[in-house]
Amino acid sequence: MDKKWTAPSRKWLAARVTELTALAVLIANAGAWTKEATIAAIGVVSAGAIAYLLPNDGEGERGQANAITLLIYVIVAIILLVVLLKVVDRL
Repeated sequence: MDKKWTAPSRKWLAARVTELTALAVLIANAGAWTKEATIAAIGVVSAGAIAYLLPNDGEGERGQANAITLLIYVIVAIILLVVLLKVVDRL
């Protein structure tokens, strides 16, 4: 059976929104981008990648995603983070 790429689930997306919100709160409280914010941003990206790559049921492998698709998701996440930071900066 040929495995197809699967889009991230709504649960996966909800977790990333929660992480990005926590990052925004950290930045808002600090008043600027700090070393801690950089560490938190790395955590958001790595948690998202790991959660996406691991199967939900603990059995088998997740659907195959090609490198271009994964790169697109990373770029979209970075764009969302930049927009979020611009919004926080205006507060």
